[in-house]
Amino acid sequence: MNTSGTTQNARVINAVKVNSISIWSPCTTSVLSASLEWISTYGPSKLISDTTVSATFPAVIHSKAPPQSLAGFWSTTGSNESDVMFAMTCPVGSVVDVNINFIVQDDLNTAGVTTTNNGSVGIVYYTYLDGPSGSADFQPIALPFLN
Repeated sequence: MNTSGTTQNARVINAVKVNSISIWSPCTTSVLSASLEWISTYGPSKLISDTTVSATFPAVIHSKAPPQSLAGFWSTTGSNESDVMFAMTCPVGSVVDVNINFIVQDDLNTAGVTTTNNGSVGIVYYTYLDGPSGSADFQPIALPFLN
């Protein structure tokens, strides 16, 4: 939520858990590939990839967070939020759907988030999936967002 009409924001979400990720590459005459790697410190990582077979069939990945992967556990504000849960590679124009559960803050000690763009006071914004940063690529669709 934007707190000052500038780049200062406060988190509304206290914890998040990733349930699944789906990726669809664009249909094109070029051969395109997409990959998703679930990261784990408690077991082996899991890599999934797909490549287009024609201009009619895109590369498609549908995957649930594997047991013992970092995404399968709750990530809590201020505790383990810098942990990398997954890594994706996909062509420009791909659609990425990330299914999550989250818990809303229930106390007054909210963590601050600084974005590179100004917002409007009191508006709840989403940040890019890989942001906020000047080099973020995965913009939310149909939601108010700041990067």
